[in-house]
Amino acid sequence: MAAGQIRTPFGGGVTPRAILPPLASISEQNLSSAGKAGFVFMLIFLFFSYSRILDVAFSYLHLPLVLSVLALVAALASGKIFEAISSDIGKCLILLTIWLLLSIPTSVWRGGSAAVFNEQWTRSFMVFPLVATLIITTWQIAKTLRCIGYAVLVLCFLSLWMNELLEGRLMMPQGLFSNPNDLGTASCLGLFCCLFGARSRFSSKFARLICFCALPVMGIVLMKTGSRAAMIGVLAVTPWILKSYTPMGRLKLIGGVLLLLVAALPFTSSLMIQRFFTFFEVDAPSNEFEARNQALAVGSSESRMYLFRRSVEVTLQHPLLGVGMGMFEVAENEAAKSEGNKGIWHGTHNTDTQFSSEAGIPALIFLLAMLVFAWKRLNRVARWRGEGIHPRWEEVKLTALTLKVYLVFLMVSAWFAYFGYLPFLPTLVALIYAFSEAVDKEMKELTAKGAGGQPKPTQNPAFPARAQGPIFGNALPSPWRGLAQSQPRSK
Repeated sequence: MAAGQIRTPFGGGVTPRAILPPLASISEQNLSSAGKAGFVFMLIFLFFSYSRILDVAFSYLHLPLVLSVLALVAALASGKIFEAISSDIGKCLILLTIWLLLSIPTSVWRGGSAAVFNEQWTRSFMVFPLVATLIITTWQIAKTLRCIGYAVLVLCFLSLWMNELLEGRLMMPQGLFSNPNDLGTASCLGLFCCLFGARSRFSSKFARLICFCALPVMGIVLMKTGSRAAMIGVLAVTPWILKSYTPMGRLKLIGGVLLLLVAALPFTSSLMIQRFFTFFEVDAPSNEFEARNQALAVGSSESRMYLFRRSVEVTLQHPLLGVGMGMFEVAENEAAKSEGNKGIWHGTHNTDTQFSSEAGIPALIFLLAMLVFAWKRLNRVARWRGEGIHPRWEEVKLTALTLKVYLVFLMVSAWFAYFGYLPFLPTLVALIYAFSEAVDKEMKELTAKGAGGQPKPTQNPAFPARAQGPIFGNALPSPWRGLAQSQPRSK
């Protein structure tokens, strides 16, 4: 450990924050008044988009539209919007949007596809240029994650208050999350964001308290939605979350989760519990009520597999442009009628085949390429070693872990739910793009100025100089640790 450094919980030494130059003097000096105002407009826009509070009152004011226009003006004034759009992720999103637009003329119902494009995809797409352009520092990323967490907390309270049920499953009565699976996915987004806010030592005590208290509320909503897709996604990322804690912290977290499950049981119907333990095979029911619940759960699992097979068939029949956005249900019904059966009029239950069956295989390729580029950007961030250089490096590592956890969660749950046209994916890839750009910029500026006594990087800027301590190396279970590109620390 170098002279003048202090030991940290992550190991190694860190130059005390008082010795490091304030980050505001480096990156935040580039924030213009328009950029600051645009960032505030963007935060409020995201809050209204995810909280859905305007679905209950004052919807006639069209505040999200007004805020998005103001934020877009600020993004255009910054001159960086075209840089974001021309990035690897931006190009994939643009190509995907163009292909979705091209699929409308060949849709089985052009008017319906045009409505889905205008009412769902355009609103989701607009999240990317706003978030990717107006966020230019790592502390803005942290603030955005906390804002989304607060918004989802409001959404959870609204859903519990309105208590709209579909076959015993909680959902919003109207709007973006009027599907239990979508509400379950949103609650998981809030769960990860609030977990970030509760763990970040750079958050205020009040903010950490709110985020901590929000966790059980979001867990109860997740249970009441009965979303197995969201639950499978949570189980997939649990090893990563646990690995980021100390052994004692893992015991506390596991104990907290167990207490949460016990506390959530009185608020969760037996049908929801049956859904989580039923996917393909079940035990014999002991009474008529249990038999009815099992029938609903097993019927959902069987229809899920049927819809997946049917969506693959539709993809192979219409490989180029698909059957049109939102038109899989119509195509499935027509195919079932041709076989002498009735259609079930349901979505694909798979986001990948949602794109391929409704917009063709090229749309799926653009989607997967966008996710691959997002993954690579997070791995690029992992190459930096910022202890002793970046004054908020602990929060940067936590942000990187949060974004990667949510990326894996969406990729896993996408195989069991269809949310392709909702803002989940555009918001995530926009945050990843903005985060990677902010980390690269701040670390290059800090190392160039020799912050904390560190020498200037001598290697190719595309492969930044490393300080000690990987971002993901100690926060990932062994099967994925290689993805972090970590290296052993020098003695």
